[in-house]
Amino acid sequence: MTITIADGTCTYNGPPAVRPGEVAVTLDVKDRDKEAYALYFFTLNPDKGFDDLMAATVSLYPPGWAHVVSGNESGLPGKQTSYSIKVNTGPLYLICWSKPPDLAIGSLGPFEVSQ
Repeated sequence: MTITIADGTCTYNGPPAVRPGEVAVTLDVKDRDKEAYALYFFTLNPDKGFDDLMAATVSLYPPGWAHVVSGNESGLPGKQTSYSIKVNTGPLYLICWSKPPDLAIGSLGPFEVSQ
C-alpha cells in the first residue's frame, strides 16, 4: 500500500481491502513545505465512523473509541519511507498529518480487512 502526500493532502490508488497480518506501507512525500509528515492507522468502535474520526482530529490525542493500529512519523519532505504494520481486524481508517503545526491533512478509508 503506497500513500502519497502531495498538494497538501494524501491519496491512495489501490484496492479498498487488505489482508490480515503484516501489511507493507510506503509513505511517498512529494510535498516539501512542512518539516515532517505522519500516517496513523485506526480501528473504531462499531458505533463510530469516518465522520466521527475526522471531527476528532482537532485534538492531538485520539478519543477512547479510536484505537491506534500504527503511527509512523518518519515522513520527511520529498522522501519515501517504507515500513510494515500488523493488521488483525478492520475496518481500518487512516489519518495523514503534517507539522508544524500538527495538522490533519487528509484521511482515507475505510479499508476492509479480509482474506
